[in-house]
Amino acid sequence: MPINFLSVFIIGASGIIAQMVLLRELLVGFYGNELSVGIILSNWVATEALGVFIAGALIGKIRRKDLVFGGLVIVFAFSFLFSLFFCRIYKTALGLSFGEGIGIVQMFFISLGLLLPVSFSHGALFSVSTKLYAAEGAQKSYPIGKIYAWETIGTVIGGILFTYVILPFCGSFWTAFIIIETNLLLLFFLFRQRASAFVRAVSVIFLLLGILFAALDGGGFLERASLALQWRGGHLLSSHNSVYGNIVITKLKDQYTFYYNGNPLITSPHTDQQFVEEFGHLPLLFQGKPKRVLVLGAGAGGLIHEILKYPISHLDYAELDPLIIEMVRKYPTAVTAKELSDPRVKVVATDGRFLLKEDARRYDVILIGFSNQSDLATNRLFTREFFALAKTHLAERGVFALWLSGNASYMSSQLSALNGCVFHALKEEFSSVRVIPGDYNIFMASPEIDLNGIQPFTISERLAKIRMSPVLLIPGYLAYRLDARKRQDFERTVSSSPYEVNRDMKPVGVFYSFLLANKKFSFRFPGLLEKTRYLRMRYAALFLLGIMGISIWMTQRRKVLVFPLVYSIAVMGFFTMFSTLILIFIFQILYGNLYHHIGILVSLFMGGSAVGSMMMTTGFPKIRKGARGFIFLEAGGIVYTLLLLVIVPFFSGLGDYAFLAVVGLFLLCGCLAGMQFSLASRLYQQLREDAGEVAGVLYGADLMGGWAAGILGGVILIPLAGVVNSCILLLLFKLSS
Repeated sequence: MPINFLSVFIIGASGIIAQMVLLRELLVGFYGNELSVGIILSNWVATEALGVFIAGALIGKIRRKDLVFGGLVIVFAFSFLFSLFFCRIYKTALGLSFGEGIGIVQMFFISLGLLLPVSFSHGALFSVSTKLYAAEGAQKSYPIGKIYAWETIGTVIGGILFTYVILPFCGSFWTAFIIIETNLLLLFFLFRQRASAFVRAVSVIFLLLGILFAALDGGGFLERASLALQWRGGHLLSSHNSVYGNIVITKLKDQYTFYYNGNPLITSPHTDQQFVEEFGHLPLLFQGKPKRVLVLGAGAGGLIHEILKYPISHLDYAELDPLIIEMVRKYPTAVTAKELSDPRVKVVATDGRFLLKEDARRYDVILIGFSNQSDLATNRLFTREFFALAKTHLAERGVFALWLSGNASYMSSQLSALNGCVFHALKEEFSSVRVIPGDYNIFMASPEIDLNGIQPFTISERLAKIRMSPVLLIPGYLAYRLDARKRQDFERTVSSSPYEVNRDMKPVGVFYSFLLANKKFSFRFPGLLEKTRYLRMRYAALFLLGIMGISIWMTQRRKVLVFPLVYSIAVMGFFTMFSTLILIFIFQILYGNLYHHIGILVSLFMGGSAVGSMMMTTGFPKIRKGARGFIFLEAGGIVYTLLLLVIVPFFSGLGDYAFLAVVGLFLLCGCLAGMQFSLASRLYQQLREDAGEVAGVLYGADLMGGWAAGILGGVILIPLAGVVNSCILLLLFKLSS
């Protein structure tokens, strides 16, 4: 059976599309948390490495390798469909409601189980393809580099097609149908001459069933069935994907709930009256005479309704995703219809951060309507850099307000750290910061007003002047809620331990939100993760120096090139995954729409990898000759890390050039990885003749290094150590190889 460019191209394109579809589905189930991206990608590469290892070790012993290839293609295509279905219904299968959270341990095992059959079979196809290609007499042409390049080109094209063609027009199940039919067509043409009549007949039957599936709207049926099971217990009205995320609307009696990436964002008409009264009134009352108000996110359904009770002249309401406003208008209640039809309200479908960067208007009050969830897209509005931006848009005697989770009786260490990193970020930008502690903590900041000097009776007088009569904000309740001793106790609690400031490039707020959410499911594991905040760079440096010493000792002892080659490729896998995660996180911090662009970002990396692999396969004859060329590429990785370290602190100030910088770094990182892997396969094959074994060992080592980077870097190092310190650790680790 001839393995050609088209075969491997389709395998590569199918792999990236399956990976991106499952990643997006799991992200919604994991509440849009970007820290879970590291877990998901790590499990994908780990199980793919397992497939590469096992297939590489066994394929040489199997006589009918072509049938193994065909079987793996069928397993990959159909397991993708089944995994996609179970990504939707796993909570129902486990007896959980969709709104019920899961912890990091559960995230790990759920994603591992759902991805295993798809990624394992896809990884095994790499080793089998390499062996089949080598069996055609291509040993001397170093088949591993060519197969790697061909598959990578398929990955690039697949990522582009997924982002700009499939994603806008096809649902997840129609995408799975396209993948299945494409792979079945591949098998039909590959086996059309040599296969038995039975195999050809089975191929034709599968293709005809696919046509029948399309004619009967099978993709639509599976979409509706999976959503019905996913949202069992609530009446599902609609589910849509946009470039920013997934939005679902459910209805229970007359109550509408709008979920965004799995998180309840807006409820109407019966909202949390205590919250909307306090957060919708107190910042305006502390300001005194508000005329222009800006609400960033989650304003519909009650908050804007309360603000409009004041004699304001204008209210700007910004939502990042236009689909949210579209769905609120499509499924109106008496409250939301009144809010959005008021002539004083202007709805702006743009990210709040971009709005403030591009608009020079000033506001008397700026409110952030949603809390700091454990995701980077939201955290961008809770950092010191954003607070500095918001301050420039406050009018004279303006007030900036936000809220975070709290506890009226006890502040745990995770809750204290989360509130503290935001509180101290506000303190560094505003001369006056006041917290109203409780089950949710209201933070107010002003550059001119002495907020802590305002007494409860002053608020009562201002309410009386404008003839406002809120249900809750009576004098006795105000005295209780604004008690100075509670505020002082809160400030002592969040300042009792060494504090950190939540920043764009050091998003500790994401880490602490993540810990807080996971404490509900496991007491010990979040505590263990929390202890990592006390780790110091010098300990990490000593650990890496120890690894370097061991690697040198083993190389000298064995006097062979095998160990340093495998170790260097494992480090390269760690380096590329860690660099990719750093760039993905930076992209999300800057733009907030990773949900749409994740496919194209991965494709950029793979495009660079394809270019590097082909350059090494067809050009640079001097570099290809031996270990000196490999060391030269190792040095190139160190230079790349230094470049990343220099550029990262200036990303926020690059403006429109930031996107070009991200694109260039993705391509360059991929190019280095492709060149190094291709050269390593040449050097290794000089020592081990079997192409399948070489592919299994090297590609597996590459993927296992990526797995370690995804778990350590994506969950702990980047959010806790910060992007700059993570780059330093990456540099040290790269030096060890």
